[in-house]
Amino acid sequence: MGIFTEEAEDIGFSPTQFSALAFVQIEPGIQQNMLGERIALDRSSVTKCVEILEARELITRTIDPSDKRARLLHITPAGIEVLDQLTKAAARARARIEASMGKDQFQAFLKSMNDFVAVPASEKQDKD
Repeated sequence: MGIFTEEAEDIGFSPTQFSALAFVQIEPGIQQNMLGERIALDRSSVTKCVEILEARELITRTIDPSDKRARLLHITPAGIEVLDQLTKAAARARARIEASMGKDQFQAFLKSMNDFVAVPASEKQDKD
C-alpha cells in the first residue's frame, strides 16, 4: 500500500479510494451500501469515501428510484481520467514490487495471496 501511495502521490488518492472508484466503474449504478461490502468498509467509512469522490466530481450519487434510502453511484468522465492515472500508478507499484522480489518470488507471492483469498473466512479462523 505504501508503494502505491508513493506512486499515486501526485493524484492524492488512497488505495481505498482507488478501489471504490474502480468498483463504481466496473459496476455502474452500484448501491453505496453494496460498494461498502465490495471494498470491506463499514457504513460511515464508505459514506466518507463516497463524499470525497463526489466532492472531487469523480462520481455522482443519486437516489435509487426503487429504494429511496439507497444511493446509486456512477463514475464521471473526470473519474474515468483519474482512474486511468491510478491504474498506471498501480502498475508502476506492482513493477517496483516485482523488481525488488524477483519474478519467481513475486509470482509465488501472488499465488499465495490468491490462495489465501480463496479460503472461506470460517476456515481461516479455524487455522488461527
